[in-house]
Amino acid sequence: MKRLRYKFFAILMLIACLAVQSTAFDRGRLIKSIAFPGMGQLGDGQTIKGLSFMGAEIVFLTLMFENMSHISSQQIETERLSVLYKMGGDYAEIQKIHRAWQDAYDKYENSVTYTIGFAGLAALCYGLNIADALLFPPKNPDNVSLVHTIARNTTVAANGTSARITCTIGF
Repeated sequence: MKRLRYKFFAILMLIACLAVQSTAFDRGRLIKSIAFPGMGQLGDGQTIKGLSFMGAEIVFLTLMFENMSHISSQQIETERLSVLYKMGGDYAEIQKIHRAWQDAYDKYENSVTYTIGFAGLAALCYGLNIADALLFPPKNPDNVSLVHTIARNTTVAANGTSARITCTIGF
């Protein structure tokens, strides 16, 4: 299994090296994508793809951190119930504590599992974003930036009493 991971990593590095040597590679796009997923795509005018990467990354990180915040409180509750269980009492009380303890422990395990799962999905999204920045440049690299489009199609007119800004963008 470990060798398979090394082979997979070596293949990814080979693909990255080939992409860096290609003429379509844009370092600025890669740097933006590394800074935050989707920024490189947005800068190149690939709005839907960029917003998709951004949205997915934000959702996965939010869910991961939310589950992380539950872990500590559930761990404290599990430990508290463990102490109560060890203190003893009558049979019905011990059974009630045991059920509550088991429920708290199950919630704790679920939160850990979800946290790891969402962290993995966030890492996958981040990796796909970087792979997209390396391997799939925009179809028309000339003036595809949203900022360039807005600047090219904006006119400003002003006189002594009023100003007018007109921006035309076609979809």
